[in-house]
Amino acid sequence: MADIRLAISTLANYQQLATAAAPHLVAAYQPFGINLHLEPGTTLPEDPVTSYGWQQLIASLSQRSGMVSPPAPAHVIFATVPPGLDRSINGQLLNDTRGLCALFLGASSFQTPSPYNRVDLVAQVLIHEVGHLLNLTHGDAYGYGHSDSMMPTTDRQQQTPLAAWQLAAADAAHRGEPALLIPSQIYTYPFGAQCRACLRAGATNPAWWPWRSKFRDEFGGGVGDWSDFSLDVSIDPASLPTMITLGDGISFTLRIRNGGRQPVPMPLHIGPDFGTMTVTTTAVGKAPVRFRADNYRCSSAKTSILPGQTLLRSFSLVPSPQEGLFTLTGAHTLSIELFSSDSGGRVRVGQAQANLDVVQPPSAVTVANGIAARLVATVRGHALPTKGEFGKLNAIAEGSTMAQHARYKLAMLHGGDERDRLLLQCMAPGVQTAVRHRAARQLALDGLQSGRKVSKVMSSMRRYWRDERDDELLETLERMELGWKTLLA
Repeated sequence: MADIRLAISTLANYQQLATAAAPHLVAAYQPFGINLHLEPGTTLPEDPVTSYGWQQLIASLSQRSGMVSPPAPAHVIFATVPPGLDRSINGQLLNDTRGLCALFLGASSFQTPSPYNRVDLVAQVLIHEVGHLLNLTHGDAYGYGHSDSMMPTTDRQQQTPLAAWQLAAADAAHRGEPALLIPSQIYTYPFGAQCRACLRAGATNPAWWPWRSKFRDEFGGGVGDWSDFSLDVSIDPASLPTMITLGDGISFTLRIRNGGRQPVPMPLHIGPDFGTMTVTTTAVGKAPVRFRADNYRCSSAKTSILPGQTLLRSFSLVPSPQEGLFTLTGAHTLSIELFSSDSGGRVRVGQAQANLDVVQPPSAVTVANGIAARLVATVRGHALPTKGEFGKLNAIAEGSTMAQHARYKLAMLHGGDERDRLLLQCMAPGVQTAVRHRAARQLALDGLQSGRKVSKVMSSMRRYWRDERDDELLETLERMELGWKTLLA
């Protein structure tokens, strides 16, 4: 049996809701030998809202767990505002060592009519996010003919909880597993065969427990393939850095075109942090290296690519120092795979490759890259570089992904006019598209939080961004505008 401590931190107005959902959480995991011991966490004085607020809270809770003798508690946070005010995101695994997760009760999925009236929905998302703390992935949920607690919300809700429980119980009996008892009061969804097997393994193997290892690879076996399903996915050559050096990250733009006659379903959010894209680099004669995101966001929002339509999506990825994408010089292959899901399963909907050449940087750039890496790593718990070291960042080549991430992180460490100045530098022409967009989103969010009118903030942004690569940013700003009006106005 596994005895796992779980601290619940909430805004004061969600305390009663968390208490009501807690018994359903405990009951979901107990049949598999996992005993969750819930304890009070922190009563949050205000919603973290900003990336800085979340960074401070995550650092505080991580340090608190690090100071406790094993088993350290994992943490669940009940907050309101989703990342970037995006109401399609209802939960998130907050760190890659699986110690913290959050529910965002301002998300659209809870407004039926409000989370206070839907303890069942809150319990379902709570069970799902704690599943991530226990190393369960979305990919574990598919292929068993019924809805599963680890499916994203819209996929899960394709079936009623009762129907899902009846099918899961029959499946467990067919497999010769211990009887899966259907609850007398059905608020939540069952676990499928793969999740059940993982949870039983976790009951006796501490490697599955929170804080013990990094989040598992999302994409295991049994993934369907729709990569010939009318989608043409390619990496825009012009978007790749002019020079890639040892230890750097990677930036690129994907061009996704529907060349068929029917709409193709796609997730609204594409990226490693949503479990909808994998990025790997492979040196000649070496094993592939996969990029791992720092966190894992749960959104089940869907869209469709219409016949003849093209989507452009830009990315800028910097790995942790221990998991470099480029640790050898010479020829590399960059491989991208896109994934989607519905109630029937997870499928690969497209893939693309590009050839890269990695070079040894000059010694001055090596030193500056090291400082940049430390600056980027401040959000991962590493010490901040000294003030005197910041000047050496100028030695980094303009095309360096690491450098541009470092400049953005430097902006986030400031406030007021200096922060605005640094964010505007990150939006300058020549900066990688994904970094420019990230800075623009933050500048818009800062403007809203400073009291500027929503219409003025958004209209100024829309005048500035007019390239076809900026369509994604404009869509994000629209969701941010709606989120602000709904959640914080």
